Amino acid sequence: MKRISKSYQLINQLSEGFLPLVMSAICLPVLVLAGFGVVDLIQQGLWWLFFAIIAGGCLLAFVPYWWLRRKRVVADAVIDDIAPLRVAANPQWSEHDHQVWQQMTAVIDKQLAEDAAWESLQAHAYVLVADVAAQYHQQSNTQKLAFTAPEFLMMVEEVSRRYRHFLQQHVPFSEKITLTSLKQGYALKDKMGYAKSAYDVYRLFRIATPTGWLAEVRGLVVGKLFDDVSAEVQAKLKATLLQEVASVAIDLYGGRFKLDDAAVPHSQLHDQDKQATAIAVEPLRVAVVGQVSAGKSSVINGLLGEIAAEVSALPSTDKVTTYKCEVEGLDLINLIDLPGIDGSVETDKKLLKQMTQSDVVIWVLKANQSSRQVDVALKGSLDNFYKQQQNQHRKAPKVIMLVNQVDKLKPIDEWLPPYDLNAPQTPKGRIIADAVKYNCEIMDAEYILPFSVSRDRIPYNLDSLQSQLQQVYQDGINTQLNRRRAQGETIDYSEQAKRLYRLGKLVFDAATK
Repeated sequence: MKRISKSYQLINQLSEGFLPLVMSAICLPVLVLAGFGVVDLIQQGLWWLFFAIIAGGCLLAFVPYWWLRRKRVVADAVIDDIAPLRVAANPQWSEHDHQVWQQMTAVIDKQLAEDAAWESLQAHAYVLVADVAAQYHQQSNTQKLAFTAPEFLMMVEEVSRRYRHFLQQHVPFSEKITLTSLKQGYALKDKMGYAKSAYDVYRLFRIATPTGWLAEVRGLVVGKLFDDVSAEVQAKLKATLLQEVASVAIDLYGGRFKLDDAAVPHSQLHDQDKQATAIAVEPLRVAVVGQVSAGKSSVINGLLGEIAAEVSALPSTDKVTTYKCEVEGLDLINLIDLPGIDGSVETDKKLLKQMTQSDVVIWVLKANQSSRQVDVALKGSLDNFYKQQQNQHRKAPKVIMLVNQVDKLKPIDEWLPPYDLNAPQTPKGRIIADAVKYNCEIMDAEYILPFSVSRDRIPYNLDSLQSQLQQVYQDGINTQLNRRRAQGETIDYSEQAKRLYRLGKLVFDAATK
């Protein structure tokens, strides 16, 4: 009776008193009616017919279930092979971060294949964090836990927050089941002892009767179903928890947990741009780079839709200039007109700093200029910047290459855009296609576009450039967030002094009390 009472109390807690009341209201009348029915069937001699009807009904229900279950298991096996992980990669991650993520997902699969017990997840999580740390601090084994106490607490908080959201979205009654209830449930299971053995003997005798046999079959089918579901759900829960640990560890060692989202500061460059353009929000920062006289100002004028930048045959852009631009379908963007590439160390250093602190780069290449040494050298410096270990957590901006002034290619008199560069039909089309192919190969360009915006000729691919900016806009926003978080890593000594003062005040107050 004591065990029955505790079981009733457990059910009562889980359902807040509602389930026992419903069970009592429904089950008692049904049991009474069932008793009268069994007596009547025995008196009428129809209980074998009743048994045959029940067996036939079970068979009709079980065969379709078995067939559907078999098809679903096969389908699930195929889906599991191609389905993406439940925890998605962060779009703000750098290329190196994505590589680490792929490695960690393989480690998680191996861990769960070797030991999937719940009590082993803590050790698995530690191994994951240490493995992630090794990817960012490869020069020393002493950096396996290279994060501060506040960052560790933030990591635990973030994993808990994400996992709590997952449980609320995918696990029924997760917000109702308390730890006390679970503890009582396991205690009751452990205390079954002889009662469970007695129940097994009862089942052995019951299986000899028709109704007992049906009950056993039903119990096996239902039990197998819920065992499979439980195993599948548990596997998902374990994998998701470890994936969240790996994801947060990448954010931590990648530098994105130096500050939470609410504390990400505005960049100094934004403050400078804001003073120059008097805008209220921080827009996408698009750097326009190219050799002297490559046509950067013409490209900017084309996007602005007005004559705002200086256009001249003489070098005119010797400083950084910011232009506010409204591209159709996008929020405000800032076009940053940079000094022309001249091959000098000082200029390259200035340009590299500006490009790595931008969200998108438009690289303007003059079509009828074959010399590309200074462009190739600067592009190599940009690529190497993100390969350095201290910058591996930085997300590189998308680079849009423009082969500009293609209208000036031979034959100069021919200009009938657009041109089909896949199958050019005219001499002009063929030489444009050759110029695009040459510059794409030498600059290792991800996206390259022939371009022309002359005052006295039809514009070519201005709409394609605007479309490309729309396509990379969201990626540029992620690059901006990544960049601003990286800037948050710099030490604010005034803030540290304030903390020291507050700490000293607390110590003094405690000593004088």
